[in-house]
Amino acid sequence: MKYLLRVAIFLILVIVLAYKASAQQPAPPKSPVLVSTVLEQEINQSVSFIGSVEPRMKSLVAGEVRGLVEHFSAREGDAVKKGQILARIRVTSLKIQLKAAHAAFMEVQANQEQVKRDLIRSEKLFKEELIPLKQLEEEMSRDKALSERVLQLTAEIERLEDLISKSRILAPFDGVITKEHTEVGQWLQEGSLVVEMIDLKHLRIRVDVPERYIGKLKIGGTVPIRFDALPSYQTSGKISAIIPEADNAARTFPVDVEVENRDMTIKSGMTAQVSFSVGDTYTARLIPKDALVIRGDRNFVYIVNGDTVREEEVKLGNSVKGMVEIKGNVKTGERVVIRGNERLRPGQQVVIIGNKKGQR
Repeated sequence: MKYLLRVAIFLILVIVLAYKASAQQPAPPKSPVLVSTVLEQEINQSVSFIGSVEPRMKSLVAGEVRGLVEHFSAREGDAVKKGQILARIRVTSLKIQLKAAHAAFMEVQANQEQVKRDLIRSEKLFKEELIPLKQLEEEMSRDKALSERVLQLTAEIERLEDLISKSRILAPFDGVITKEHTEVGQWLQEGSLVVEMIDLKHLRIRVDVPERYIGKLKIGGTVPIRFDALPSYQTSGKISAIIPEADNAARTFPVDVEVENRDMTIKSGMTAQVSFSVGDTYTARLIPKDALVIRGDRNFVYIVNGDTVREEEVKLGNSVKGMVEIKGNVKTGERVVIRGNERLRPGQQVVIIGNKKGQR
């Protein structure tokens, strides 16, 4: 009995000491956050359609001269600059022909100069009736023939110089190599493909828009764009063309939207969701897009309540100048976390270090 009593007293002491030790532990620090206020704003009703991203410029780069490839530096996936050498054709025989043409030109030019001097002298002698007309005419014919020969050799030299310059196959614009069609040691014919390349900095999205909306679209109009492969990335583009011929079966009109892709985030072939303003205005709740926390296909925001946060799942609507429409259990005027929200958990304590005003 005494043994059991001692054990009980020992356990009580352990519990008391553990409680005191835990009570003396400092509370975890509050997470610093930047917040913004949920706004209420009138925006235009919109509809969204799916389109496919394609480069505005795509080129099949071919060689203009035939010959053996002695240099080939372009590789699939490489980014290249306009004017950069992609491949080079061996031109040893062309350079030999060019030297021969230059030598012939110099010889003919020297002969022509001598003939001109002789012609001047013969014209003077003919006026003095010291030589017959036939001799003068022969020298004139010889001068004319040499002049024609000079023109021929000049053209030949320009042709050979042009071929030599075309032996360097250059990138026609800034872009990315998507396919190789040759290699070092391969013989190319005139017009043989060397590479395929695309311009990824300037993209186009073609969207099929139903005819009931087409009259409400305007060239140059700005439209928000999202991408299935980039759930946290949003951008905008401009309507560049409305094709005035409908698909007879679907009764839709092709609409082209141009997108700048300076950071190369968007890839050719991606699926894009383009939103067009087509209706009357309505009242929407808006938050900065930085307030969104994305987990799979679900979107969350953290709302500040006092010195803690709560987590709310939201549905997304239209985008307006860096703001995004939300639908869910979030009220106008509440504060949403826009910085420091990546590691937050429901009920976590926070300290507000700044309040960023939303756009109206």
